[in-house]
Amino acid sequence: MKCKVCGKEAWIKIPSANAAFCEEHFDQYVLRLVERAIKKFKMFEGNETIVVAVSGGKDSLALLHILKRLGYKPHALHIDVGIERSDYSRISEEKAVKFASKLEIPIEVIRVEEIHGLGVIDLAMKRRRIPCQVCGLTRRYYMNKFAQELGAPVIATGHTLDDMVAALFANLLRWDLSYLSKGAPLLPSEDGLIKRAKPLTFVQDKETLIYSRLHGIDFASVECPESRFATFKRYKKLFESLEEESPGTKRQFFQGYVKNFRIFDENKPSYELKPCLVCGYPTISKVCSFCRLWFPEKAREALQE
Repeated sequence: MKCKVCGKEAWIKIPSANAAFCEEHFDQYVLRLVERAIKKFKMFEGNETIVVAVSGGKDSLALLHILKRLGYKPHALHIDVGIERSDYSRISEEKAVKFASKLEIPIEVIRVEEIHGLGVIDLAMKRRRIPCQVCGLTRRYYMNKFAQELGAPVIATGHTLDDMVAALFANLLRWDLSYLSKGAPLLPSEDGLIKRAKPLTFVQDKETLIYSRLHGIDFASVECPESRFATFKRYKKLFESLEEESPGTKRQFFQGYVKNFRIFDENKPSYELKPCLVCGYPTISKVCSFCRLWFPEKAREALQE
């Protein structure tokens, strides 16, 4: 098996690309996929500060590494949501901080438990909410808040092609036209909400794993213990099975959506964003979801005034 580019002995085969690569050209292949997504969706420019949300896992750390190599200006952000089981939060923070420091990239750590006195799991139990929903809402809030304070115009996350496909499939199963209208790899900024980009949108999970191993990236291999029943994991496994039978299925499915997602534009929700009465965060209601979740008493008081 020969490298598609140089003809040397291949190091890895990528069935979805109908190609095999040596180490050097696999590396270049991943960089091209990321650069293509950045340029295609006009995610950011080289002189802009990019807040990169790093969990400590392979995808977000690979993204940080790639953006640094491509000459962009990443500023890492790690949000510790206080998940003690499996030592998840401690290990994740340790890997994120260590790697950012190795790359000489500034990193900010926000610890939810230090701010609020409890982590997302305790709050989810207290409010009788699904942990993943509480975690996602909390992370998005602090990502946006930090980017605003830093003056950064964009937030980049490590969502891969597998993540994008799973989300798209879930929304299609429900025919959630509102979400289908905004499932592109770039969400533009609007009235206090910072632009959000997914530069790994054309890169598969397996490819970020191989890239991470190639470059010796020391990532947290422990999965979030609260995500074991998450529906998206079942969808990812489903598409992985389809991919094994028909290589390229994931890319074909998502690229078809990218070409046609504008047909859902008329289903975009119409709303006016205004500052939350409690914290000032952009919201369509008087009090944002974050404050209703974390500060219910303040939310009730604000609504009664």
